[in-house]
Amino acid sequence: MLKNLSVLAIVPARGGSKRIIGKNKRPLAGSPLISWTLRACFGCNYIDEVIVSTDDFEIEEIARTEGVSQIHRRPLHLASDTSPTLDTVIEIIQELEADKRHFDLIALAQPTSPLRTSAHISAALELLSDSYPASVVGVTESPHPKEWQGSIGKNGDMSSFLLDTRLDLPSHSLPASYIINGAVYIAPRETLLKDKTFFSPSKLIAFFMSRRDSIDIDTDFDFEIAEYLMFTRSTVSETESGAP
Repeated sequence: MLKNLSVLAIVPARGGSKRIIGKNKRPLAGSPLISWTLRACFGCNYIDEVIVSTDDFEIEEIARTEGVSQIHRRPLHLASDTSPTLDTVIEIIQELEADKRHFDLIALAQPTSPLRTSAHISAALELLSDSYPASVVGVTESPHPKEWQGSIGKNGDMSSFLLDTRLDLPSHSLPASYIINGAVYIAPRETLLKDKTFFSPSKLIAFFMSRRDSIDIDTDFDFEIAEYLMFTRSTVSETESGAP
């Protein structure tokens, strides 16, 4: 427990995937993708319970093998490509509270961030506890400033791109830009039920992570990168090496 705050980790893992078939159970460095996230959650001493939400029996079996005792069997209306993960999170909270089980903090740990470790989760929870009841979201520095990024129209038209960007400025003269990395989302239970978001409108704090640890698997190429990084990962923790 963290400063008398109970913590529930929710790992959402649908069986389907648009870009990669069976992504969450696909082997990565010798283990199913979801296993890396489950091990990170179980390795965090602040987490009181881990729940996996899935519509796939193979994923359920993997989760139980990793030590998960509670499975949220996701209904069809929450298992499509367009179903917001937040809806699943809220349903789990409500089901637990109907059973008189209450958690103060909810940590969302997506399987697609296999290099996020228990050290990252612990540090993010400590950051939140120091600023409670804020929410914490993982971020990493973008390789390019936002002033160099824009939209491209049909047939490669770049007129809107030129209007949106400052290509006349060298990157070193521009402030660093950051992107949400998908690895860590933590919010108080009250924020999720009231505001229906992990991005607290009252206070949201960035948890900085290195680009290496922020790999987010969405394509086969991401899998190749993650596999390489898993085999070459240093034993030295990079928990907040991405901080400015």
